[in-house]
Amino acid sequence: MVRTTQKRKAAMTSAGITSAKPAKKKQSTTISSKQEQAESRKRRNKDEIEAHSRVEDEAEEQEDEQENIVRRSSTRMGGMHGLMLRGRADGSSSSDSGADEDENDENSVSDSADATARVRNGGGSKKRLLSAASSAGRASNVSKPMTGKKDPDVESDLSNTSSHPVVGAASSSTVKYDGSYKNRQRVLVFCSRGVTARYRHLLEDLRKLIPHHKKDVKLDCKGDLQVINEIAEVKSCNNCLFLEARKRQDLYLWLSKTPLGPSIKFSVLNVHTLDELRLTGNAMLGSRPVLSFDEAFDARPHTRVMRALLVDAFGTPRGHPKSKPFVDRVLAFALADGKVWVRNYQIVDAAPAATAEDPEAAAKGEAKAAARAAAGRKKEGGKGEAGEGELTSLVEIGPRFVLNPIRVFAGSFGGPTLYQNPDFTSPNFVRAEKKRAEGARLSAKMKADGLRKERKAQAVLPKDELQELFRVKV
Repeated sequence: MVRTTQKRKAAMTSAGITSAKPAKKKQSTTISSKQEQAESRKRRNKDEIEAHSRVEDEAEEQEDEQENIVRRSSTRMGGMHGLMLRGRADGSSSSDSGADEDENDENSVSDSADATARVRNGGGSKKRLLSAASSAGRASNVSKPMTGKKDPDVESDLSNTSSHPVVGAASSSTVKYDGSYKNRQRVLVFCSRGVTARYRHLLEDLRKLIPHHKKDVKLDCKGDLQVINEIAEVKSCNNCLFLEARKRQDLYLWLSKTPLGPSIKFSVLNVHTLDELRLTGNAMLGSRPVLSFDEAFDARPHTRVMRALLVDAFGTPRGHPKSKPFVDRVLAFALADGKVWVRNYQIVDAAPAATAEDPEAAAKGEAKAAARAAAGRKKEGGKGEAGEGELTSLVEIGPRFVLNPIRVFAGSFGGPTLYQNPDFTSPNFVRAEKKRAEGARLSAKMKADGLRKERKAQAVLPKDELQELFRVKV
């Protein structure tokens, strides 16, 4: 009996030991499964963000293509409709061939109208839209008169209806703009945390000057700015304009070509926003500017790099969906004292209004313009015509600020230094020197006070021994 109980206890203890080991394995497996689930959740969120950004880019490209197709089809419909009406008016006594041409015109108009309707309703694929537009273009080519003579009325109608080339038409010697968005420059414009109210207003003014910008929240990153390249990649931007605030009083502007570079770091000085200036100039929101650069930008390599980055950032691409097809302002960049002075002007044509309101003032203005033109011819050696370019004037809009270049980097937000400004002085050093000067002035004042007290103590007369000798006590 004793042996059996011992055997039974040994079997129970061995069973307990063997049963405890799988419990520990189960706990470790549950922890590893939780870690795997967390990692898979992170990967899933990252994949969802990337897929969402890709979907946004594809949707934007599809919207641009749809707008171009709508524009082309609408202009084609106008031109074909004018041809059809003219053919019906001139072909009342024509043969059956004229009737066939009218049927071809109607078919082309109906095809282009169907394509336009599909684009506006959002239905149909891109291939079907392009095939419908190309079929409408082929039909328009078939409907043209096959005679060797050219009809000036028909050509004038076509030139007035649209300046864009028709899909499927014969190529001409002059290349005309087709309204497509080809120069795909997108600028990420945002700032860091700690900006003041003035710098925040400057950021909004810059966004108004750049219609092709994209926004993002304030960046809370101190030191390494390489994360901005990833943000620009997610936003599908190939340029970045980043305002970095330091100590709530210094502002630095980073202008970079993401993700490979180059990039420039500026110190922003003399900031005046639109709300502060209250200037009389006014331009259309989203209009494309004329970029004016000083001749000094061609003098040195780093200034040429600077000009290229400024052109990519502030030059609005033609055909951008958020831009207006008008040019009514000038963005001027002047290089003086090693700094870039930025000004924004409105193009104003005030001469016709003056002629309509006051003929005498208009005559005086013409006389002044002729005198200025004559003076210009004298300076230029007789080149130019009288009154040329004198009808327009520039009125400042704002904002205005000065960019002091610090460094030019080969990479985006870092990398090897291509150029360093030897004349740049850090604002911290300037403030420290100012405080040292104030401290020296205060110490000199305290030293002067101590010397004055010493002189005053030394100027006391000694006590006279005979002063009390002749004094009578009462």
